[in-house]
Amino acid sequence: MDMQSLKSVVKEKLVKIMISLRALFMGAKNKIMLWPRKKKIIILAVLVLAVGAVVLLTAKPFSKSNPKTAADRIKAEESNILFKGKTNVTAKMGDSVNLGNLKVDFYNIKESSYLSFDKDSNQNRITVRYLAAQISVQNISGDKTENILIGLKDDKGNNYRLDFAVPFYVDDTRDFGRNMMMFPRTITDGYVFFSNVAEDAKNLELIVALSPSKEKAAFKFERKGN
Repeated sequence: MDMQSLKSVVKEKLVKIMISLRALFMGAKNKIMLWPRKKKIIILAVLVLAVGAVVLLTAKPFSKSNPKTAADRIKAEESNILFKGKTNVTAKMGDSVNLGNLKVDFYNIKESSYLSFDKDSNQNRITVRYLAAQISVQNISGDKTENILIGLKDDKGNNYRLDFAVPFYVDDTRDFGRNMMMFPRTITDGYVFFSNVAEDAKNLELIVALSPSKEKAAFKFERKGN
């Protein structure tokens, strides 16, 4: 069920609940009016709390504490495209591959670290290691936009998604950017960043995939200095 359909279902449920509560309230209103004033206040307070609880429980699918939010579902689906299923093209660093309407080149990698503003339990700023991969993506189509996903996996069984926080700290490396919509007849070039890649991992794969077609290319490379 997509987000729009889910919202419609929840809205319909809320309307039905409110209608039922209103009918219950109106039916009890005449009886309540005959009660002492103090008793009326107590009953009305209980009704307000009950309605609030129903609304909160019904809206729970959209809360941050619920693991099945729309953002979580999208993230899980993207990870499945990147790290599961077949790979259409296998290449190595330095190769150029065609993926859908795209021409993808993977040039170079570099690794370094930065001191983040996050702190550990001792209030010391945390050092974050990162791996940067330089790529170029050209959309050779004259009318079709492609949506790409980029990931990394290592020979230890770990998968990594892009870390968009790294460029905030690293200002001497050209960033590929956050926009993964490759518009017709455009070229985007720069580095994509992954943080805290396992230090003992030697062989890695940079994965570029298309969404929603699920076509993907994997560029294999050996880590420098390992």
